[in-house]
Amino acid sequence: MYWVFLMSSLVVAYLAGSVNFAIIISALLGKADIRTMGNRNPGTANIGRNFGRGWGAVVFLGDIAKVVVPLVIAERIYFHFGTYESSAGLMLIAMSGILGHRKPVFFGFAGGGGLATTIGAFGFFGPIELVIAMLIGAGAGGFLFKNREFAFGRWVAMLIILLTPVAHLVSSLVLMVPVAGVLRFGGHPWHEIVAVALLAFYAFLSNIRTALETIRSGQKNVKDSQVDDSQDT
Repeated sequence: MYWVFLMSSLVVAYLAGSVNFAIIISALLGKADIRTMGNRNPGTANIGRNFGRGWGAVVFLGDIAKVVVPLVIAERIYFHFGTYESSAGLMLIAMSGILGHRKPVFFGFAGGGGLATTIGAFGFFGPIELVIAMLIGAGAGGFLFKNREFAFGRWVAMLIILLTPVAHLVSSLVLMVPVAGVLRFGGHPWHEIVAVALLAFYAFLSNIRTALETIRSGQKNVKDSQVDDSQDT
């Protein structure tokens, strides 16, 4: 039964991940396809830049929900926290949802970077650890990239991806504080920590190329702007 539930959950998670809210919202608003605007990435940041922060927030929450909902359903029905088989299954389900966002079957297998869906998966495994990683990542990003706006958003997300498994490991070594139900801070068994680490590694490999391309694009735009300014003078 384990493999039956796992395979069906992987399919559901992939199909849910394939629902791209950025593309859908740009179509519903009757404007240009988001895939032809800005950096052409159908994700939260591009929607926010071209349609406003409100719509960016809607896409962000939708991208989180579409990976969290299948995970919650799978955990409630079969993959209960506490065993390494369940941790492995939930990790694969999360990866399937992220893959669906990056390679959506409904949109020609051309999707977004999957950072919001990754954050949603991290929140499922440990919301408190995620918040800590987000605070540290935002602080470090603000310090490192304060004069490089084009790099801030992408690299803060990358820092969060790298810091989340570290937060899981450190908190579990130090303490365990029950919060409510299965929600706790620290006290994660080794297989959950490994699952989050592998999920982070998967997300990092999926996004490192995009991050580097974003920085190169930003540098080119800055140089082009400087050339234009010098010609104007």
